[in-house]
Amino acid sequence: MTSIYQITNQTNGHFYIGSSVDAQRRFMIHRYHLRNGSHHCQPLQRAWTKYGDQAFSFEIIEAVDDRDKLADAEGRWLAEHHGKPYCYNVSRDTKALWRGLRHTPESRAKMSEANKGNKARLGHKNSPEHREKISAAMKGKRKSPEHAEKIRKRMIGTSYAKGRVVTDEERAKRGRAVIELTTGKEFISVAHAAACFGLQRANVVRALRGDRPLMRGPHAGLHFRYLAPPLPQ
Repeated sequence: MTSIYQITNQTNGHFYIGSSVDAQRRFMIHRYHLRNGSHHCQPLQRAWTKYGDQAFSFEIIEAVDDRDKLADAEGRWLAEHHGKPYCYNVSRDTKALWRGLRHTPESRAKMSEANKGNKARLGHKNSPEHREKISAAMKGKRKSPEHAEKIRKRMIGTSYAKGRVVTDEERAKRGRAVIELTTGKEFISVAHAAACFGLQRANVVRALRGDRPLMRGPHAGLHFRYLAPPLPQ
């Protein structure tokens, strides 16, 4: 049944208001999370933990014929009761339960402690097939003008590369020829070498600076080195 429901603490009359297209199923979900201490509404969870299952009743307080009007109906109830000492609801926004919720310093400290030493993906390496899929998916992708503009605005005022001076040596290297040692191919510039193998210019530059082969991706093993003197243009 599409309806507005109420979970009431019979000990003190405090209550929580919600809405659902299937109230009975929703009651079961509430009970499951409350009994496991994982309910999203902390005031209700604390009261449940303090007073116990038997102190609470579940009831439908308004039937709503049109499910599209359910959020508005719930909003009317919350507009009347939200923020009052007897109302457990944290959020008044029926479409965003967490909006307006602020974690206490104690809660933030617990979350921080729980996440310390989290090694969920530490040392994880994608398989060559997975890396190839990622590479193929990203090739040819260009940011939309809107996305590029957002990035530009976000970077304004940051210190990234601020005041960095390009040395004469760097300028000279940018125009120098490059050789790929495993194939013996020579290129008039870093950009040409990158384009030939379908690499990002930055990847080739890093390989040149470290003077070691590429370690990841479908082109692992390629080894670039600057040529002196440069090839003729």
